[in-house]
Amino acid sequence: MTTPRTDNKIHLKIKKNPFLTSTRLQLDMLETSRVSRRTIRRRLKDEFGLPARKPVKKPHLTAFQMKRRYNFAKKYAKWTKQQWKKVIFSDESMIVQFESTGWATKQPQYTVPTVKHSPKVMVWGCFGSIGRGGLWFMPKGTTMNADVYISLLESKLPQFMAIGSYVVFQQDGAPCHTARMVSKWFKDNGIEVLEWPGQSPDMNPIENLWVSSRSKLLKNTRKVWTTSELL
Repeated sequence: MTTPRTDNKIHLKIKKNPFLTSTRLQLDMLETSRVSRRTIRRRLKDEFGLPARKPVKKPHLTAFQMKRRYNFAKKYAKWTKQQWKKVIFSDESMIVQFESTGWATKQPQYTVPTVKHSPKVMVWGCFGSIGRGGLWFMPKGTTMNADVYISLLESKLPQFMAIGSYVVFQQDGAPCHTARMVSKWFKDNGIEVLEWPGQSPDMNPIENLWVSSRSKLLKNTRKVWTTSELL
């Protein structure tokens, strides 16, 4: 159904724009040849090793943010394993009891039930080389600000830094994290804060821990998890 020239044309178009769908490619090819969408997908997969994939979602980075990430990598590239063992990583994450995937029209045996306005809670956590630290659950109706964040840190951070003999604390650049009163709290308590470039959740190893925790939470979506089980 296609010639080598047509195959190469398909390949060049998808290399130029990887987000083109087989439908869009088919329309683009109508002037020169009539190729089915299935044939296009088969050529891309079998001839060029390009099967269909969903695009990976990554934070949008400005030139300034890219430069900061590059400088961060250069600064810490020579850190040893022992130095990284002295860092405790932290982050907040939204935990939703029932994940919603939208409307479904399939037969019941092929669907997962969802609910509207599913219960959710903002959770702060930390971990380091010796394992996980404690979790902090944001009280309902509370907004994270500098005062709340300091209260959180006072209740959780010193004890877990002491347990793991950590000397450096990692956090992202959220406004409540970098407020003047929060910076003063770190200074007064002798805690060194790791310089962290913005828009860099992919660089924080705690993201892998959140994925593991969510898998545990969602293993049985009908169960109501207690705080002790989450810990």
